[in-house]
Amino acid sequence: TPAMQPTSADFDLLMESTAGEASDLLGTYDPLDGASPAVSPAPPTFAATPLVLQPGAVLDGATFERRWAQLEPRQWQRPMLPGTQPTTESVEQSLRVAGISVIASGSTPQGLKFFCYAKQKIGTALGPGEVWFLCELLLCTNMATCTVKPDNAPAASAAAFCEQLWLALSAVVS
Repeated sequence: TPAMQPTSADFDLLMESTAGEASDLLGTYDPLDGASPAVSPAPPTFAATPLVLQPGAVLDGATFERRWAQLEPRQWQRPMLPGTQPTTESVEQSLRVAGISVIASGSTPQGLKFFCYAKQKIGTALGPGEVWFLCELLLCTNMATCTVKPDNAPAASAAAFCEQLWLALSAVVS
């Protein structure tokens, strides 16, 4: 004989007959005592792993260029602080202290431009392997633009990296 398939009417009947029991699998709820069944506490939440960069990480120019061409960009902007005139040296020093290495920098008609990178020491990864952040930073008269290309990093980690970069440049960006 063919097996019977349950219908939606069977499901509705089952739900009606087990109402009040569904949350009381151990049978401790008595609907006549007026007390409501015990509610389990919500599962604990865990804070996201903070991003920590690896000081002194090294990435050669050819590898930087190859990865740069392959990765998807994410972009953030911040206003420059009025009256500030950063130099390539001061920006490079601020980034280095934050664990961000500069691979190339210079002055362009738009402003100061930096290509930099950092390796994640502690944080979240999309998969096994290292996590890198490749970055193009453009400091113009009124606006700073940070284009990050994360390698094996979720969007939240890329944003955390950018926040660390902005913090390192807090003397010139708001």
